[in-house]
Amino acid sequence: MKSIAIIGAGISGFYAANQLHQKGYDVTIFEARDRIGGRILTKDGYDLGPTWYWPDTEKTISELVDTLGLESFVQHTTGHMVLERQTTTAPERHVLPEESIVLSKRLVGGMTSLVEALHAKLPDDIVRLGHRLTSIERQSDRVQLTFHNGSVHHTDDVILAIPPRLVA
Repeated sequence: MKSIAIIGAGISGFYAANQLHQKGYDVTIFEARDRIGGRILTKDGYDLGPTWYWPDTEKTISELVDTLGLESFVQHTTGHMVLERQTTTAPERHVLPEESIVLSKRLVGGMTSLVEALHAKLPDDIVRLGHRLTSIERQSDRVQLTFHNGSVHHTDDVILAIPPRLVA
């Protein structure tokens, strides 16, 4: 069975892991943080990363939300919005024209619920937290991954599911 290591336990990493696991690959997800979610974090009911999605234009996320059976609601868009351009000037109040508002939705439980639902579809032992990657080295027919904590993992292939600036 071909093994694949995925670096990053956010939506992209978990989505790839689910697709590959369903096809019979031996998948392991490595995450530098001590939690899953990547740039997604919901704390005390507030999303501290991505907050909403646009179902009319983001079909992949919309289909994934439906497939996972997640509950969503329409983002409130009426009334005033507050815009703070600089910390040295007072915030400005604005009312958006009705024709400028595009339907957006949020997930009940925050965006973290999307990552948690993808995680729940995988075996428990697939995710390794606290594994910050320090090197990737091709060794003949295998790839060696070395992590900051000193552990080493050998795999057939690697998927980097992290922001490009972190890869660099």
